[in-house]
Amino acid sequence: MLLIHEFTDGIGGIPASHYDSRDSAVRRDKTLAQAQKKLNQANYQGEPIVLATLSHSKEAEELSKWIQRRAKKIGLNMEIIYYNFATDYYTEFLEKNADLVMLADIPMNLDEFAYIEFVSSPTLLVQRMLTPSLLEQLQYLIFLFKQTENEKDRHLIYLKIDNWLIKQNILFYTTHAVREIYVHQFLVNEGYQYDYKNAWKMPEINN
Repeated sequence: MLLIHEFTDGIGGIPASHYDSRDSAVRRDKTLAQAQKKLNQANYQGEPIVLATLSHSKEAEELSKWIQRRAKKIGLNMEIIYYNFATDYYTEFLEKNADLVMLADIPMNLDEFAYIEFVSSPTLLVQRMLTPSLLEQLQYLIFLFKQTENEKDRHLIYLKIDNWLIKQNILFYTTHAVREIYVHQFLVNEGYQYDYKNAWKMPEINN
């Protein structure tokens, strides 16, 4: 089973190759021809690969169908099923029914401590998909991260964990989410920063 979050060229958003957008770089070495070669090496016999997609996310649904179309081009039989985060995610539904799982967003702040929380939580998919031996390796890397006292070394260990999970085919990255939020001009200053004092500022009355 894989947790799919891999950067795939041709889709919208900011290309992602790591959890933190500051570490992501566009990779141009991934092609359908390479995928076809790897599929041939795997002795694939046409068995269906099930991709679970969030039922309430239009973006996740569109991306899943895009991946399905790309998979078909190299002869990979991919089926899409849908799951509800509230009722299915914390059950065994995904483990029993899916080979890959599409997540729209990782529900954390974008920093290394949030990342460690994401990969160290036993209730989230990362740890739930690891074998005991892989889980032991991950926990050791997390221990090293927590023992590190300076920011530079923590960042290097975070990258080591992220690269390790990618190499183990647990995490694949697609794009970093881009959110557009409308802020009324009344609530921002010249630098387009939130300025909530305007919300209760009394208007001047000319007598």
